[in-house]
Amino acid sequence: MAKKVGNKPHGKKRGSKKCFIAIDESNHGGNPEVIVAALTNNPAYIQPNLVAGGTLDSEGYFLIRGGLSKRRNKSRRTPSPEGVEFVYAILSKEVVAAYSYGEVKSFFVSQLVLTLLERKGLGKRSKIELYIDGVLSEKATQTIVGSIQAKYPLFDSRRLYTWPNLDCCIPLVNEADAYAYRIKRPYENLNRSGRGGLQHPRRVNQKQRVEIGLPERSKKPRD
Repeated sequence: MAKKVGNKPHGKKRGSKKCFIAIDESNHGGNPEVIVAALTNNPAYIQPNLVAGGTLDSEGYFLIRGGLSKRRNKSRRTPSPEGVEFVYAILSKEVVAAYSYGEVKSFFVSQLVLTLLERKGLGKRSKIELYIDGVLSEKATQTIVGSIQAKYPLFDSRRLYTWPNLDCCIPLVNEADAYAYRIKRPYENLNRSGRGGLQHPRRVNQKQRVEIGLPERSKKPRD
């Protein structure tokens, strides 16, 4: 489970900054899929909110019980919590058809994290903690850690936290979940209208969308 981070303020040196990033997605294989990354420097956003109890899921993972509710209201406004920055990417049905879902998701996650870090202008000695809702395969973990570590060498697998139900336990992951849900609805409406999920709907912040190019593949890899 996520380790507790103290409230001691950090210095202002470029190389000593610490940040926290959360990843969540809209509907786990839906069309289109929205993957969101949220970044903050405020450690309050990664303090666990837990309640007693828990269950095992169908794959045998222990589902921790969190005290945070998923926000599913119909407001068209995307969340804008203080001190949190968001970026997102659209994972289309066509992309999933050309790649394995696990492979392309890990690539998208890596690129979203790097985009956020670059936009914040953080130095390569920055200390990064990454929280992802769900379970990653060993290959996906290696892809994400390797991609981030290449530019930010202090990052390693000990600073990557993944587990089912983190969106109900870690406030920053909960914010990413709420953002993904709000963003996916206008894109789904575009998709139903036949105009395609890759266009920009109204009332969606286009500056927060990251266009991610994938290398060409001759065929979809076998699972």
